[in-house]
Amino acid sequence: MLFGSRQSADEIMQSAKKLVLLDEFDREYKRLQRPTDAVAKTDRILQLTDTLRNQSFADYHKVRECVTN
Repeated sequence: MLFGSRQSADEIMQSAKKLVLLDEFDREYKRLQRPTDAVAKTDRILQLTDTLRNQSFADYHKVRECVTN
């Protein structure tokens, strides 16, 4: 029960989907409002983190990726 009334599972799912879409829109909007330099730095840090955590790469490959980029 939400707010004292019964809602069907479909209504609850539709409400949840709307909240997720709004959250995604809000996140993207905030990202677009950030300065380009800040976004580029964040993206680069995320790429480096993914590279370093990737177990399929040898350590020398990880170091080469970090140094060249």
